[in-house]
Amino acid sequence: MRQIICDAIQKLMDYGLQNDLIQPEDRYVVQNQYMEIFQLNDWQTSGEASSEKEIDAILQPLIDYACAQHLIPDTDASRDLFDTRLMGVLTPMPREVMASFRKHYAVSSEAATG
Repeated sequence: MRQIICDAIQKLMDYGLQNDLIQPEDRYVVQNQYMEIFQLNDWQTSGEASSEKEIDAILQPLIDYACAQHLIPDTDASRDLFDTRLMGVLTPMPREVMASFRKHYAVSSEAATG
């Protein structure tokens, strides 16, 4: 069971890497945050690369696991809040988004919004 949830978390981290939400040097910090969220004491993965591209398909088993393990109540509201929490680990802080926007805007408005 441990390997299954770790593989599911790894798919989410792979999604973050593939979509430039996180960088390779963020891996262990992000992994530790997910281990805390899922109350895991050790990390075991199969090492297989993820080919999943749809974020909903990646998040669903993680949310189902959290419900099954009683980490969250099995309600629509709790599920929505939990997937937001999981994505929040991958999402840059507002100051980082604004700094990137300003940097690109200095080049052109198209660069900032494209």
